[in-house]
Amino acid sequence: MLKNDLNRAGDFKKFLNLLVKEDAKILRNIKISLKQEKLWLKKQIEKIKQKKCVVLIAEHNSRIVGITNIGLGDDRCQHIGTFGISINTVVSPTALNSSSAFRSTRTPLLLR
Repeated sequence: MLKNDLNRAGDFKKFLNLLVKEDAKILRNIKISLKQEKLWLKKQIEKIKQKKCVVLIAEHNSRIVGITNIGLGDDRCQHIGTFGISINTVVSPTALNSSSAFRSTRTPLLLR
């Protein structure tokens, strides 16, 4: 995830709201607004700058089809990492198997 991804907040919102609509097994079950998505993106970009988070975005035909992230906790939970993954089930498996579908946001973090 890069700073210019803020301009794609609508695409991220559309992706997440599609998962909510499909009742995917994710933590969120209520659709979000564009304002909420922009706030989330800003927080993620700040965490990436602080080297507390890594985000990978899978795209197929310039469309977001998957997002995965690993983040470190705060304060006394700095030693705990969380892993999240969301994949659009409509996309063909061959599209996701292509290494060119993924772009990294930075060098991977070493979680201790």
